[in-house]
Amino acid sequence: MISAKLIKYLEEKGFELEFPSYEPEEAIIKILKSNNERLELAIPLLLMEEINIDYLLKKLSKEEKNKLKEIIQITKIIEKENKLNILNDDLRKISIKKSKKELKTRKEYFEQHLLGFLKNKEQIEKNELERSISIRKQPNIITDLKILFSPKKIEIMEKIFNIKPLTKTELEYYYRSIAPILKALMNQNLKDYAEIILKTKKQREK
Repeated sequence: MISAKLIKYLEEKGFELEFPSYEPEEAIIKILKSNNERLELAIPLLLMEEINIDYLLKKLSKEEKNKLKEIIQITKIIEKENKLNILNDDLRKISIKKSKKELKTRKEYFEQHLLGFLKNKEQIEKNELERSISIRKQPNIITDLKILFSPKKIEIMEKIFNIKPLTKTELEYYYRSIAPILKALMNQNLKDYAEIILKTKKQREK
């Protein structure tokens, strides 16, 4: 198995690795079965997803269930004290017979990491919004899009850019006809190739 350290190193060097992604329930199960307290700090973040708690509990041992319930209870306390909205109603119904005092030490540990994550997430979203606005203001963006894409493709991309839902037909069209072009545009080798062509042609015209 490839180590996480090697994967991270390769990604930093620009080498992309594609792996099948986990569903949040599968990730939680893997974390609990690893018995790794460091990884357990990620569970409140996964609980922010749409979780099928009944499916999850069926897959866990009694000890793992209790550990998960404790983390949910801790997350509920953090959520209430910080006026957050993390858990869905089904998760809020889950409880364990432990007082705030008993959970205090672990709660502080989880809270530090969860609030740090949420703060970073908020900053990332703010930066992405500012970047989107900046890109939209570029004078040549629409002109360049019209060279590469048909009006229908541009219309669908505009809907995605403005976070508007796509119809089933539009979604299928996006994956079939738009996404491959966007992925090609993101390819650094293609950008380098285009730059060489443009420079070479310009030099020969001198």
